[in-house]
Amino acid sequence: MRYIIALLSVLLIFSACTDTASTSTTATESENKAKSGNNKNLVVGKLIPGAKEGKTDTGYPYVLHIQHEGPKPALGDQITYHEILFLNDSLMKSSHYGFEPIKTVMPEERLVSRPAPPSYEAIKMMSVKDSITIYQKVDTTAVGSAKKLPEWLKQGDELRYEITLESLTPRAEVETGILKLKGRAVTVGDSLNMRLEMYKKGELDNEIQTTESGLKYIVHDPGEGEPIVSGKFIQVHYFGALMDGTPFDNSFGKAKRFAFQVGRGRVIQGWDDGIVNVKKGGKITMFIPYALGYGEAGKPSRDGTTPGIPERADIAFYVEVVDVR
Repeated sequence: MRYIIALLSVLLIFSACTDTASTSTTATESENKAKSGNNKNLVVGKLIPGAKEGKTDTGYPYVLHIQHEGPKPALGDQITYHEILFLNDSLMKSSHYGFEPIKTVMPEERLVSRPAPPSYEAIKMMSVKDSITIYQKVDTTAVGSAKKLPEWLKQGDELRYEITLESLTPRAEVETGILKLKGRAVTVGDSLNMRLEMYKKGELDNEIQTTESGLKYIVHDPGEGEPIVSGKFIQVHYFGALMDGTPFDNSFGKAKRFAFQVGRGRVIQGWDDGIVNVKKGGKITMFIPYALGYGEAGKPSRDGTTPGIPERADIAFYVEVVDVR
């Protein structure tokens, strides 16, 4: 769960530097600070009717710009949110430049650092499509030494987080979805093993297509939308096996999508060559010669408990394209 907490605040190290006594902000000051945010996804500037100012339990001043009726994130709920971070008035980081909103699961209270990170306290108050600005004042005296801070932070600096909550999936749905994905690992693996047997007997010759590089593939569903081209970011689920049917890796059992940028050498060449033949929602099986896979050397097992890939081993992958950006 610790990686979850890290996702909820890009600056957990700074939460220990918060002096709740030094973060008092008048309504006028909060308005002026909100005006400095230029994110078009947030309503900032003069407080709109219904906007709410206050302080969190830890003492972070905030302005809740937009409020909707709806459930608040609870333990085990899966959420996605956008976060923009400013240091004083300088933009430091924005999730809008990434592939997608930040995705995480709400952790247990006891696993959250103390004092709690600003992002965590903000998100606890929000419903889907709410937007908030929350402030954190850096006070080196709170930890006794400025050496505990990065060089680019100093006494009196202010961190400003602008957050919009994009989605909330209740814990029960998350757990159900995970169980379904893990269950599919068995059925997808069986299907790939069956295709491998048919492939070796030549029973798929009429369905197979071949790229110039020598990759052989079968498109089960072409998908819809714009073509996948070099430079696109995609998310997939996959199942990989040796040619004798021995599985060596899959995302279904982990219940976690795999994301990468196409055509940038982030995956084996066989994937880059094959995935461009489908679109979002597409399903494809690729029979990959070792030269387009893990080469002469193969790939040893990472943990010693799962099969590695032998030298000069041809492999096969079944892949489902979940998203394309």
